[in-house]
Amino acid sequence: MSLNLILKFIIALAGAATFVIVVGLITNQAYEPIKGKGPGYALPEPQVAQAASEASTSATPVEQASTLAPAPAEQTVSEVTSLPALLASADIEAGAKVARKCIACHSVKPDLRTLSGPPLYDIVDQPIARTTGYKYSDIMLELAGEGKFWTFENLDAFLTKPRDFAPQTKMGFAGLKSDLDRANLLVYLQSLSENPVPLPTE
Repeated sequence: MSLNLILKFIIALAGAATFVIVVGLITNQAYEPIKGKGPGYALPEPQVAQAASEASTSATPVEQASTLAPAPAEQTVSEVTSLPALLASADIEAGAKVARKCIACHSVKPDLRTLSGPPLYDIVDQPIARTTGYKYSDIMLELAGEGKFWTFENLDAFLTKPRDFAPQTKMGFAGLKSDLDRANLLVYLQSLSENPVPLPTE
């Protein structure tokens, strides 16, 4: 082998070694973490994932369902207690206090005098639009024509939201949201009679 060829081989080998060294330095510089910045991407800790998996598999079906199922909506009194049950435990004196919202427009006296609204004395289980000479709204006359009465159920529905029971009624009262207030008022209205009708039973 000639001297010239040997020199070329040595030069090529040195160049390759130099290239490898330079590439290594560039790579280390590029991937070296920045001081004070911490790692560029935080990997999830396997212990946490494992614990969550173990908790899921060890939980009973009831426990698993309780974590997934939405909480039930709160029930109102009317959903868990029937109207007859509410009336059976209602308070007449408390109903008289609720009736203060009514007496500005309705008489509760036996003379059946009309004010801006029809009288409420002896109203329970009487025909709707019973008072002669009072100008009822068309919807009340329509209900009367259908033979509807002021039963406890109809009074309860009307007092809950009058315009739902009788759309376009003349009465501007918004209604009583409380089931207990309505029950108390109903037993008070029942008491406004010489012959009170019996309370409904289950």
